[in-house]
Amino acid sequence: MVRQIALKFFIDRQGKQVEIFSDSGTNFMGVNNFLKSFEYESIGKKRKTQKISSESFGNCYQREIPPPGPMTSLSGALPNGYCPRKERGCQISRGDPFPTKRPLVEGNISLEYYVNYCIILRKETHQRINNIAHPSVALQFRKFERFTMENLSYTVRLMTKEDVPQTLEVWRSTGMQEGTHCLYTWLEVDKEAFNVAVTDSGEIIGVCCAVIHHPNFAFVGVYAVLEKYRGYGVGKKVWDACMKHIGTINVALNAVPGKLELYRDKGGFPIVESRWTCVVNETEEPINHEALSNEVPDGIDIVPFQESHLLAIFEYDFALIGYDRKLAVELNCKEFDSKTFVAIKGDNCVGFGTIKRSCHNVGQVGPLYADDPAVAEVMLRKLIESHTDVKGFAMMTISSNAPANDFIKKIGCPTTEECPRLYKKEKVEVDTDKVFAHFDLNFSPY
Repeated sequence: MVRQIALKFFIDRQGKQVEIFSDSGTNFMGVNNFLKSFEYESIGKKRKTQKISSESFGNCYQREIPPPGPMTSLSGALPNGYCPRKERGCQISRGDPFPTKRPLVEGNISLEYYVNYCIILRKETHQRINNIAHPSVALQFRKFERFTMENLSYTVRLMTKEDVPQTLEVWRSTGMQEGTHCLYTWLEVDKEAFNVAVTDSGEIIGVCCAVIHHPNFAFVGVYAVLEKYRGYGVGKKVWDACMKHIGTINVALNAVPGKLELYRDKGGFPIVESRWTCVVNETEEPINHEALSNEVPDGIDIVPFQESHLLAIFEYDFALIGYDRKLAVELNCKEFDSKTFVAIKGDNCVGFGTIKRSCHNVGQVGPLYADDPAVAEVMLRKLIESHTDVKGFAMMTISSNAPANDFIKKIGCPTTEECPRLYKKEKVEVDTDKVFAHFDLNFSPY
């Protein structure tokens, strides 16, 4: 791989070579095997790409690699240190029978091709480049890689319904959970909440969401950038677009581990909840839901959601949360690939909960609200039993709600992390003893 990089920079500096000779050695076999693993259809989709079509060069150059004279289409728009010659398109001989002569290909390519090339090389080459014997080559490689990524052409715009599958895939790539249809729900609640970064080829590479719940409060979440595009300002642009959307109102978010100081000291979220944290519990392994109680307290019925329950659910939710969430609650109860149960006492709702399939194909519980822990426990069992075609379990609890965390221990689900809550202006207070699972860590405060 080091020789591959060195050859690329040699051609960049010196221009096209009429012939290049090789001893036909086998020291490139490992690189050749690595290059064979590239998935060209996904890498080159909607991009102008080029593959080597000539005989192998030391058994290596059978795959995607910059052709000679690669920079001529950039019209000199390169940083200091990148000034290759503008060649006149010399022809390269092909089909030479002498086995040690390995001709390459001719032609110019676009900057976007080089962005793709750098992305391909980045993971497999970065460690080798750091250990290279010639630091100047490593420095040039890193400069070139940063130049191409910083000059990647993309736009930041509002997410549409058609964008949801791609956007959810960006979030899924982080390894974190989210319901398969939750983005549709919250896009309906606030049609300007989601901002996405989209390349000229149509690939969504970053997302951030800021849902306005009411005129004085918003919640930020689903903040993610595809790994290969991180560190180039994509995240800041989608973040800034969301901050512009919510303006000066109070905002809350849950910080992933290790980012509290960033949001508190530099992000404008100085108020940290000190009494509790958001606890992430998840597993892809089977859980023991039968360890949960199945005894419903007297006078209470726990039944599957029906349209007739909505008014009672709205009243319960408003009394608990303190503001109107009718649209979000109704859409949540009717979400595709989800099940909702309601606890009824007389004509009143005394709790409700939802389980839905997540983007990682686990059963994700949330919300789960109840006045009585015994009701919450039975409802949790019913929710899990209603969604048996998933491979695991996820539920986000509040650290101060002891019964909720006891449920997690009973079913054998591990706790993976704790996320601190931050606010921009003031805390939003509710009775957390009734919140056994968050509505959604990405979109709602409870």
